[in-house]
Order: sequence, then C-alpha cells, then structure tokens
Amino acid sequence: MIDALAGRDAPLIVTSGVGVYAGIGLPFVDEDTPLDNPIPPQVPRVRLEAQTVAAAARGVRAIVLRPAHAYGAGGCGIFTRIQIDYAARSGAGGYVGDGAVPYGTVHVEDLAAAYAAALQHGRAGTRYNIVGQTFSTREVAGAVAYAVGADGGTVALTAAQAQEAWGPLAGVLIAAPRISSLRATRELQWTPRSATLTHELIHGSLRRAQA
Repeated sequence: MIDALAGRDAPLIVTSGVGVYAGIGLPFVDEDTPLDNPIPPQVPRVRLEAQTVAAAARGVRAIVLRPAHAYGAGGCGIFTRIQIDYAARSGAGGYVGDGAVPYGTVHVEDLAAAYAAALQHGRAGTRYNIVGQTFSTREVAGAVAYAVGADGGTVALTAAQAQEAWGPLAGVLIAAPRISSLRATRELQWTPRSATLTHELIHGSLRRAQA
C-alpha cells in the first residue's frame, strides 16, 4: 500500500494502540517515549508503526493513531469485557493492589472524531495517542460492579489472583503508565465530548443489570 501511495502526499492513517506501552515500567508516557523493548505480543505493532512513520519520507502523509481502551454504543474492548465478566461471576469488581493503576479510555464517537481530525490536521510521520478520560482501576471496578448489579462492590486482588482471573491479559491491569494525549489536543484540535466509561457502565449502554 505504501508503494502505491508514495510521492502523492496521500493520507494513510494506521491504527495501533496504547498496548505498545505494556511492560514499559514508567509512570508516565507520551508519543516520544522510546519503545526499544516492547513485550513480544506488541512487537508486530511497534514494527508497523515504524514502517508507517518512515513512509512520510517517501511522500506519504502517514499517521499513526493509538486509541486507548474503546467503548460505546453497547460495546467495549476486551480489557473492559473481562472485568465485566469477572464481576458478573464473582459479584464484585476486581482490581489489583491498591487499585491506582491508570486505565485510559476513549468513546467510539470521540475516536471517530479523532480519525476525522487526523485526516484534516495530522502531521505526516507522527504518532498520536487518543485517550479521552483516565480512571483508576479501582474506579473502573466499582463502575463495573454497578453495571452487573453488584451495587458497586469491589475486591482487591493479588497479581497471582488477577492472572488466574484474567489470564495473560492481566498484565495491563496489574501495571500500566498514565498516557498523555496532549499532542492530539494541540495538533489535531481533538477533545473528548462523549459520556465516560464509568457513566456508560453505571447508567448507559454497558449496564447489564435491570434498573
């Protein structure tokens, strides 16, 4: 595809994700944070990002978007789904340790707006983190518990218990950095406007319990 677009200043928007930061071991990251040693599942994604960014030198207006955990319109990504399923099984929302791990989110309507903004304003060879609101995993656990009719009840899990509950996906809920999306705000003029994940879980399209 890049060969076909080369030299035409044609736009190319490639979707990556904030999962590229998994295992990075830093409290805060942005698009300039080096990804020298990604965890194995993220290696193909990091390589695709590098290929996309390099295409800018060949006359392609190539842009990478890294959405956070997406939700909305009655659906959500796998990391939110596994938390909902755990709460439905156990009767409480689970979080690891003190529940302070940051959990970046983005509503699908805000994500769609980010793609439109990238098409209009995106700078060739640039990565953009697309994060609407960030909650602690303890806040998400409470909202998930309301969603399944567990009255907001939560339970603290050890890392081993989290791995038993969520398998290989537990790592993202055990440790994660806070992710900046300031570049998208500044360059794309993007801002989230939709209902938050916690609102959708408690009052909106992700609520499973009957009112």
